[in-house]
Amino acid sequence: MTPIEYGILLVGLAICMLIYYMVEAPNTYLAQLAKRIPLLTEYFLAVGVYYTYVIFNATIDGMKRDATYKIIDRGWILPNEKINTHRDQCPNFVDSLYFSWQKKSMASQSSRSSAEDDWTTVNYLSTLMFQAWEDFLTSVEIDQTGDYVWIANYLQWTQSKTLEAVWATMYPNYSNRTIAFGNYLFRQKGRPGNAAELKAMAQAIIQTDEYHQIKSML
Repeated sequence: MTPIEYGILLVGLAICMLIYYMVEAPNTYLAQLAKRIPLLTEYFLAVGVYYTYVIFNATIDGMKRDATYKIIDRGWILPNEKINTHRDQCPNFVDSLYFSWQKKSMASQSSRSSAEDDWTTVNYLSTLMFQAWEDFLTSVEIDQTGDYVWIANYLQWTQSKTLEAVWATMYPNYSNRTIAFGNYLFRQKGRPGNAAELKAMAQAIIQTDEYHQIKSML
């Protein structure tokens, strides 16, 4: 049992004991005490309200965690799953989504870049990424992952010239806030040389006034 559940159990047992003594043993000390202290009921009521508040907050925290997991599934895992599924159909595009140092560490095969991309697949994968941005902005107030984690991932994507070209044709399909966010990401022209530099770049971006203005757009 959790501490909250133990607390509720103890309060419930105390109330049951007082009711029992007042009904079944009215002459006992506890029964007389309950009758002589009018504030006792108010005290237990206050305790009950407090524990209700604690349970409510615990429930909200649980809902936030569940929402975070769903956001991660849709905003990160799904796009990467589809990238892996369709990489042979658009090897140039998939290669363009990763920094050179990432491809090197993942032993990306240079032979993939010699094939032609299937642009239907390119558009499909691009749509998943753009929708991930919109989902992020919609749920940013309840997501518990941390903004810079998402921004680092998006910076990895937006260094792709192919993705930027697709964005130029598809951005009208998204909200004004998502459009501003996408344009802002594509303007970030820094080329981090390793994971630490990418993290630092993302952390710097979330401190800017423009980033916070975009987040606050309706």
